[in-house]
Amino acid sequence: MEENISMNTKEKKQLYLQCMNDVARADGEIDRSELDILNFLSKALSVEVPKERIFVELNNQEKYFLLREMYRIAIAGDNFDDDEKDVIDNYVKEYEIDSDVNDATKNWASKILEAENQYNDFIKNK
Repeated sequence: MEENISMNTKEKKQLYLQCMNDVARADGEIDRSELDILNFLSKALSVEVPKERIFVELNNQEKYFLLREMYRIAIAGDNFDDDEKDVIDNYVKEYEIDSDVNDATKNWASKILEAENQYNDFIKNK
């Protein structure tokens, strides 16, 4: 049976925003780009970050989607620090995401960040 990504319930939207918020605030600071993303997501999803931590049952595809999105916001501030990685790793454990999927997604995010930084360095030197 093929699983679908269906993050369309209020609870799943709140979980999504909770995860993004936790990663963005992991290092004790929130980068302007991270804040812009969080504000956009909150408006687009018509939900706010839940006041208390929530857990929502997700299928594997929804878990993988959520994992990818957490890595995306982690690299949005032009760095990828250990505090952000720790938050993501905690969600990986909590949602029992396969370590191979996590490793592949972390590698993907690192490559995107590296390419982004190379591009930014190139533009600065023009």
